[in-house]
Amino acid sequence: QPRSRGLGDVYKRQALIFIPLGNAAEVDALLEADRAIQHNQFKPSSNNNNRVINSSEYATFYIGDDWMGVPARNVLEAVEPINIRPVPSSPPYYVGLYEYNNQVISVIHLPKLLNSEIPLSTEKAQLIIMTCDEGNKKFGLLVSALGEIPTIAENQVEPLNIIFGNETTYVATGIAKIQTSDGKGKMLTVLSTDKMHARTNPSSNELLETI
Repeated sequence: QPRSRGLGDVYKRQALIFIPLGNAAEVDALLEADRAIQHNQFKPSSNNNNRVINSSEYATFYIGDDWMGVPARNVLEAVEPINIRPVPSSPPYYVGLYEYNNQVISVIHLPKLLNSEIPLSTEKAQLIIMTCDEGNKKFGLLVSALGEIPTIAENQVEPLNIIFGNETTYVATGIAKIQTSDGKGKMLTVLSTDKMHARTNPSSNELLETI
């Protein structure tokens, strides 16, 4: 069974490790591994203590340096991206099939779905198991790294249809400016799990459309 990281599994115990001087390469390797672990798990956000009416938690993640997210209710957990079976003649963004809790689900390569040139190999990716609002459908999403879980008020999210009109092919639904735990303001792109899942259906006309 692949090791999973649920939304609540966000803390990691820290320990002091003493290594003899002279093993600088070993020290550097341990520090780099620690940074990687911290970047590959959902993290609590500092703004969660300031809850407001009509707000929701968002599970966020990265493709490269681009910050994206979905409502936390749509994320089941993050798992290791192993044993994904490719599907012949599928679109570039369709990674393949993955067995999750005795159910076969589709896996999407998010950078390729967004026509991004950001490189992301399956071995270095994070696999997030998503669920849709409609029909309780599930699918997997490959991303570069996991991010914070901020609480965002409804009025902080600006719908994209206000900016671009009623375009239905975009998988992004809104943009929000969020103050992160480091005190800086960042732009978060909010994605729709239902629209992303529609791209996993080979019988859908949307499957071969571009974003």
